[in-house]
Amino acid sequence: MTSFQLAGRTAVVTGALGKIGRAIADGFANAGATVIGIDRDADKGGRYPVIAYDVGNPEAVPELMDQLGADFTVWVNAAYPRTEDWGRDPGDETPENWIRNVTLQMTASCVIAEAACRKIAMHGGGAVLNISSIYGLRAPDFSIYEGTYMGVPAPYTAIKSGIINHTRYLAARYGRDGVRVNVLAPGGIAAGQPQSFQRRYSARTALGRLGEAADIAGPAVFLCSDAAAYVTGVCLPVDGGWLAV
Repeated sequence: MTSFQLAGRTAVVTGALGKIGRAIADGFANAGATVIGIDRDADKGGRYPVIAYDVGNPEAVPELMDQLGADFTVWVNAAYPRTEDWGRDPGDETPENWIRNVTLQMTASCVIAEAACRKIAMHGGGAVLNISSIYGLRAPDFSIYEGTYMGVPAPYTAIKSGIINHTRYLAARYGRDGVRVNVLAPGGIAAGQPQSFQRRYSARTALGRLGEAADIAGPAVFLCSDAAAYVTGVCLPVDGGWLAV
């Protein structure tokens, strides 16, 4: 169906060289979109150009929007900036760690998303998509991390929850301007985690496995295409049934 296509549209994807960002960018390109990537490490040798930009710097957002021009109608926030000490044991975060990561991961994402909404609204409407997490909807199951180096930083759930509700805010504010704003909440994505974690995590899902980055691309294309023309303010879990069981 053509309603599931993005032909004739320009889509900007932040974090385009990351695992999820690259999968979404590739999915958009496969659906016919012209893709512009944004990442800290620019790469102009792939399927689409990538602009070097640090998404953790919200003060530079106006400059970024000016650089991009006005021809994009789809925007995806898929970047995941964080401090070098991110991922320490839960409960050990300092106030400084909280403040810095809230700024990098939530404030910057929200500022960028609103700037994208304003830009798209000025030129006839389109779609903005944020990326959150199932841990923005439910507390972590700490038992699946036992005996591993892994954990869930305390600020993570606050950040991801904030992105979800700010998405609803933007949907309400810019809906009459023709801008649809939605958010995906991925579950765990396979990335070489310890086998014990993979077994425990998989046992908690209805589909019995971790996700792959490619699993995020289809829902992203859907929410940014005309197939979702009457969908806005929605948080869609892409979690293999983690939240269902």
